[in-house]
Amino acid sequence: MAGRFRKWFSSQAKSRRQLDSAGQLATGDLVKFKLLAPPLLAGQTFKVDEVNTYQYEHSSETEFVLRGSPRRTLFMTVDSGEDDPALRLSVKLSRAEVASLFDLDQFARVFDQEGGEVIIHRQHAPDEPGHLLADLQGFTAPEYVRTPFAITAYFCKGDFRERRKELDEADGEALDYYCLTSTDEHYAIECEVYDGDDDVMCTLIEDIRLIEELWPAT
Repeated sequence: MAGRFRKWFSSQAKSRRQLDSAGQLATGDLVKFKLLAPPLLAGQTFKVDEVNTYQYEHSSETEFVLRGSPRRTLFMTVDSGEDDPALRLSVKLSRAEVASLFDLDQFARVFDQEGGEVIIHRQHAPDEPGHLLADLQGFTAPEYVRTPFAITAYFCKGDFRERRKELDEADGEALDYYCLTSTDEHYAIECEVYDGDDDVMCTLIEDIRLIEELWPAT
């Protein structure tokens, strides 16, 4: 009888998914960040609530929607480059929050097709007392630069990692993507402009080792 139970438990252990990298996450999995991370992340555990997909002209990107913070939903993508894998950790900003970080007239230049390079400056750092974005300490830089203009992409609801053919407008919603990065390339402001709507995201770009542990849901 004891041998039968040992065999059953052994079978259960073998059937449990193994997570070798953050890029393998699926809905229901858990992610814990190290204590040295910015306050929003430090020592916190987030659950993967959704997995969505962005399709660009020659590539696709998987987005993990993480929930765990009482105020913020975290959007994470994993750069699987061989030399230096990185995480992009983003939060969406309201118009009032964008206005607290930047002069809105200056920020509007992000969407200006003329002039090529665009530089915008942060007005106040989130770690200043009483700042509207006090919970985003460690997520912003003093200066951002936009070099390319809008990039056409499609946002596709759902996980398409197993799909072989490229996604297109039939699979999702078209958008224009704008990105400004800091000179050290550790921070970004990302803008997604849809038909009649737009999202602005404050992004931290960090080493993959900022993650302390991963747990599979099943």
